[in-house]
Formats: sequence, C-alpha cells, structure tokens
Amino acid sequence: MNKKAYILSCFLAALLLIPGPGGKQALLAQRAISLQECRESARSSHSFGEQMELLEAAGRAGQDVLRKLITPEISGFATASYQSDVTRFSAEDGFAADFSPMVKDQYRTGIYARQQIYDGGVYRQRSALAETEKNMREASLERQQRMIENGVDELFLQAILLNKGHQILFNQKDILKNRQKQLEALYEEGKVFRVELLEAEAALIRIGAEIKELQASEEKARAMLSTLTGIPVNPEDSLILPETEANDTRKEDPLFRQLRLEMERSTLSEKLSRSAAMPNIQAAGSAGYARPGLNLFSSDFDTYWIVGLSLSIPITDWRDHRKQSGLFAIERDQLGIRYDNLRREEELLLRELEGEIIKYDQLIQDDEKLIEKHRQIREEYEAMHDEGAASMTDVLQALSEESGAKLRKAGHQIEKIRTSLQRNKVIIRGHK
Repeated sequence: MNKKAYILSCFLAALLLIPGPGGKQALLAQRAISLQECRESARSSHSFGEQMELLEAAGRAGQDVLRKLITPEISGFATASYQSDVTRFSAEDGFAADFSPMVKDQYRTGIYARQQIYDGGVYRQRSALAETEKNMREASLERQQRMIENGVDELFLQAILLNKGHQILFNQKDILKNRQKQLEALYEEGKVFRVELLEAEAALIRIGAEIKELQASEEKARAMLSTLTGIPVNPEDSLILPETEANDTRKEDPLFRQLRLEMERSTLSEKLSRSAAMPNIQAAGSAGYARPGLNLFSSDFDTYWIVGLSLSIPITDWRDHRKQSGLFAIERDQLGIRYDNLRREEELLLRELEGEIIKYDQLIQDDEKLIEKHRQIREEYEAMHDEGAASMTDVLQALSEESGAKLRKAGHQIEKIRTSLQRNKVIIRGHK
C-alpha cells in the first residue's frame, strides 16, 4: 500500500468512528447511576436544603423579635389639647395670694423610654423555647426527608431486581435459541420429532413474553424513580448495586429526637410559667418640651424630664403556675411512656430485620449451590437429548429450574441489601 492510499484509509476510518448528531447524545445517555446520587437528587428536587435554611432564617428572625423583651423601648409623642376649665388658685381658697390661672390650650412633646431590668427569666425561657420549637420543626423535616430517601431506595432496588430478572431470561433465551438451531438440524435429519421443535418454539415465545413483562415493569419503576428524584433514569442507564450503602452506620429515627424535644418544650413551658409569676422591675424615663411643664404655676413653654423605677408583683399568678405545673408533668409522663413504647417497637423491628439479613445470607449460600446443581442437571439433560435418551420437555424443565434458581438468588441478594438499608435508616411506620 502506497503512502497516499494509507492516509486516505486512515481518514475514512476516522470519519466512520466519529458519532453522528444522535450518537453523541446516546453515548452521554448511557451512564452508571448510584443510589447516593438518586438520594441527593431527591433531596434537591424536594428542596429539603432550602427548607432547612428557611427554618434557620425563621429561627434567627424569631430570636431577633424576642430581643425586644430585653432591649430599651423608645417612643416619641406629641399632644395638643384645649380644656374647658383649669385649676385656679386664689386667696378665697385660703392661699396667701392669687395665682395666674393655667392656660386652657396645652402642648406636650417628648420621648418616652423604658428598659426591663428584671423579668424573672421570661426572656431566657422564651428564647430557649423558641429554639426548641425550631429544632422540632427541623426534626420533622428530617423525618420527611428520611421517608423520601427510603422511597428512593425501594424503587432503585426494584428496578435493579427487574433488570437482573430479564437479563437472566435473556441468557435463558440465548441458550434456548442455540438449542432450537440444533433441533432444527436434527429434525431435518429425521432424528427428532417435530413436537420437540414446537416445544422449543413455544418456550421461546413464552420467555419473550416474560421478558417484555419484566421490561415494562422495570420501565415503570425507572419512570417513578425519575419522578421522585427529578433526574432522568433511562432504560439504557445502569444502576449500581448499593452494597456500600448497605454497610453504613445505623441512624436513629428522627421521631425520637422529636419526642425528646417535646419533653424539653414541656419543661421549658413550665419554667416560663414560673418566670411569668416572678416579680419584674422596669426603669422608665420621659423628657420633652411642654406648656405647662412640670411647674403647674407657670404657663410658659419649658423643658422637663422624669425618671423612675416600677416594681410589679403578680400575686395570683402563682396559683395559676401551680395548676399549669401539674398539667406539664402529666404531659411529660405521657410523652415518656410513648417514647419507651416506641423504643421497644424499634428494638423489635431491628431484631426482625437483623434476623432477615442472617436468613438471606444463608439463602444466598444455598442458592449458589442450587444454581450449580441445576446447571449440571441441564447439561446432563442436553447430553442425554443429543443421544435420544431425554425429551425436549426434560431439557426445557431443567433450563427453567436453573433460571428460577438464578432469579431467586438475585432476589435474595436484593432483599438482603433492602433489609440492610431499612435497618440503617429505620422508620417506625404508623407514627407521624
């Protein structure tokens, strides 16, 4: 081959290797998707991160509002009035001299300031109570997120199991196709009856229908997974078996955090009730410009200022506090009983799941032995059929049992992973 011909052949080969307009998209569409990627996408599509940030922002805003209880309160005012009569002091009233009457039109402007000095701990308790309620909302949101993630796990594993199922049937179909070709050759030679060829053809049709059914179910699972996660999960995309996630550390159901926070809220509410029954001290002051000022015997405009302290003692509030304390104690007892009962329910569920994991470990070991035995049986029947010592029905039965054993093993592997994921992120059903 001369140099020009070599260059031309290389150029043509390069053109053939370049994907067309749809080829590049097809290559990009084929990708491996992990369970963690689906979980993260589901959290993003449901705006859990944004919701958590909003809860934090609302908590900070609430704390800013509460600071009003301990920061100075300042207000300005201005009044103007006209009175039908005013106080008059004269000698007839026993005074030594007559005084000029006060003016009937009066004006007053100024600034009023008030500062809480001691509130019995109301601000501290209300601030702690607001923080606890914010944490309760966060725990509730975390539980919603956990439920969404568990739903993603279920659909993800379901799609994997369906995919493995139709792959096994594809392999069975390939074996059966090869067997059919052999039967056609034997039938042409007159060594087998036509019924055996018809049985193989019927088996191929049956397997094809089962494959279509599994593919339709897998497409449905992938479509639901796409809707839940917000990312396209195409039929050509491969899903990575989440064996690593199955070994993650177990996380507590956020419901228990919610219950602990509810008990904490009850305690803080009782403390707030007690603080509200404590004496409180306020400092207040006012300054301004008025006519008359503080001197009632002068009708001129004048500046003025007043400062002072006030003490308030809520006497009857102690009676209300004692009644509320009893109610809060009952509420905490009820929450404690519910907490203990749910812990027992969780322990029972964990023991059940751990028992299931052990069971699937044993089943998988048995499946592997059974698959090998069924493979040997199928190969023996094929050899016997070639020699005319076995019928096609025997071969098909052996092939079906081998495929069934493989399907059971795949199902047990998926169930073990599903159970492990449930144990790691257990949710007690029936409780909000």
